Amino acid sequence: MVAWLSGGRVKRRRLPAWLLTIPIFAVVALLGKAQTTERRPDAVAPVPRGLSDKPVALVTEDGLRLRVVPIATGLSHPWGMAFLPDGGSMLVTERPGRLRIIRDGVLDPTPIAGVPKVNSVYLGGLDDVALHPDFTKNQYVYLSYAKSGDRGVTLAV
Repeated sequence: MVAWLSGGRVKRRRLPAWLLTIPIFAVVALLGKAQTTERRPDAVAPVPRGLSDKPVALVTEDGLRLRVVPIATGLSHPWGMAFLPDGGSMLVTERPGRLRIIRDGVLDPTPIAGVPKVNSVYLGGLDDVALHPDFTKNQYVYLSYAKSGDRGVTLAV
């Protein structure tokens, strides 16, 4: 409906239904343009998905040479890791809430027990793992994770 003042009177006229599609198409076109991304000239090419189980050599646009070496497979959203002092093992967190150990390149199929319940919605879950500076004596392991509570989802250590 369009209204305007003419000769001291308000005149109204109903718009044709097809005319309402113009603003809808304009919004859709603008949203489509907002979702297009331009590649920055200084951006590094993405790492290809599905890397093989063999080492892969990559070179960044700055000429930095990288060698990607797969350590283990079978992890679900690995997030944090800490190397154990034995030199051949590492602890790895999985975002869904599991703490795993990899020994000499082999993932132990059984997750480590005693991990607190996590809220793994969105990017929440079991985040990082760190060893106490005196780990060889006290065996303390610190975990950061998202948890649900009275105040909503919070980060805990």
